[in-house]
Amino acid sequence: MKLSLVAAVVVAVCAFAGHRFIKLREVVLSSREVSVKHLPNCQLLKNLDFGAEDLTILSNGLAIFSTGLKYPGMPSYSEDPGKMYSLDVLDSAADPVEMEIKAEAELLESFNPHGISVFIEEDSVYVLVVNHPQPRHSQVQIFQLEDNDLIHLKTVTHDLLHSVNDIIAVGVDSFFATNDASSPNEFLHLMTVLLGYPQCTVVYYSPAEVTVVAAGFLSANGINMSPDGRMVYVSDILDHEIVVFQINEGHHLTPVKVIRIQNIQSDRPLVTQVFADDGTTIIGSSVAAPYGGKLLIGSVYHKALSCDLE
Repeated sequence: MKLSLVAAVVVAVCAFAGHRFIKLREVVLSSREVSVKHLPNCQLLKNLDFGAEDLTILSNGLAIFSTGLKYPGMPSYSEDPGKMYSLDVLDSAADPVEMEIKAEAELLESFNPHGISVFIEEDSVYVLVVNHPQPRHSQVQIFQLEDNDLIHLKTVTHDLLHSVNDIIAVGVDSFFATNDASSPNEFLHLMTVLLGYPQCTVVYYSPAEVTVVAAGFLSANGINMSPDGRMVYVSDILDHEIVVFQINEGHHLTPVKVIRIQNIQSDRPLVTQVFADDGTTIIGSSVAAPYGGKLLIGSVYHKALSCDLE
């Protein structure tokens, strides 16, 4: 009887381990082959030599980039603090220009920018930047844009904002934020991924309220909002899907649709692919934004591209 029980347990454990191994291969896309698909006139942007993990483009064509991210498990080729750059997309001869950050020395020395978002109120432009002064330690830095300078206004921290990847601003100091890890503890997060136990969250922050508004992601990554401000889109980089949420009263989110990214290179893809590269031109692309017939593409630690949209 005891031998039968032990054998049953061993079989169950082996079956579970085999299942998780197959699922992890799917998560990391181990069998995927990338077919190169380039756009016309793709040019590497000058000065962005250590990545452009995130970027956003204002309505006047001013693009803002976060660069120099140092992130656990990712290569890093500079020991210097991260920087912010701007680019006039409408000027074909322009190159990215470093933005001067006017802040206290402690912030400048530990600046490690990740996701960014912009909020415009009347004639004032506010730039919100996710910052990791230490591994798995997250802040949101709030700046006001003046000419090409970023004037530091405020630092936001909270226990619920423990592993912030990206944000979307809904006010000068209020935003939705994604946590790409279930815990700031690397081992605990790794276990949730290995066991297939999705625990990552989306958090709403304002000075009056901080709350989890969505959960159940393996790794909540990028976040964006529909032009009418009614929907929020959250990408789960490990589940390979985008969840569409409706914003309800009190900034609570209700899921309305899940877009699974699959068959991208087939004759009938569920999502249209406009650019793909095998690492020859750009490695680890993390963001893309269109404007005025151009497509800007950033990467976690490598380069940034500007291409013509067909």
